[in-house]
Amino acid sequence: EHLCSHNAYDTALEILDVILTPRQVNGNDQLEGNQGMTRYRLIQALEETFPKLCEERPDDLIKVLYTNLENALRIEWEDGVEYEVIVKQKPVTELDYVDENRGKLKHILLEYFIRAVMTWIAENPAAAERREFVEELLDGPIMFQRVGFTLLAAHPEHFVDIIETELLEIENYRDHPATFEFYHLLATTFE
Repeated sequence: EHLCSHNAYDTALEILDVILTPRQVNGNDQLEGNQGMTRYRLIQALEETFPKLCEERPDDLIKVLYTNLENALRIEWEDGVEYEVIVKQKPVTELDYVDENRGKLKHILLEYFIRAVMTWIAENPAAAERREFVEELLDGPIMFQRVGFTLLAAHPEHFVDIIETELLEIENYRDHPATFEFYHLLATTFE
C-alpha cells in the first residue's frame, strides 16, 4: 500500500509477483494446512494494493495474476495431484475464498484474477487486445476457459464472432468443469 501511495507501481508489482509465486512447502501448497495467518496477510496485502494497481497498472497486474495462477495449476499437475475442480457448480465470479480466509494459493489467485479481468474488459470490451486475451483464455486450461466464458456472457454484443465459434464447438456441450459458465453464456446469448 505504501508503494502504491507513492506511485511506485512497478516495485509494488515486483513484490506482489514474488509474494504470489507458487512454492511447494514439504510437498504441499504454501497455504495448505495450518497457514491461516499467512493466508490472512496475503489477502490483506492484496486487498490494500489491488484497487490502485487495477486502476493504474491493470495489464501488469493481470499478467502477474495470470502467470502465477498458471504456474500454480502447472505445479499441481506436475506433482501428480488429481486435478481438482474449483467449485464446479458455482460460477467462478461468485467464489468466496478471500471473504472466508480459506483456500489454497490457486483459489486466491483465481479470485483476484477474475476481479481484475472483469474490470479490465468492462472498461473497453471492443479493444483488440481484450478480444485476443479472451481467445487466449478460451484456448487455455479449464480454469481459464471458465473465466473466458464468463467474460463472453458479460459482454456478448462485443464478442459475437467468438461466441458463435464457441457455440458451434461440440466439446463445449459435454460435461466438463466449464459447463456451468458455458451454459450461462448460452442462456445469455438467447435472452
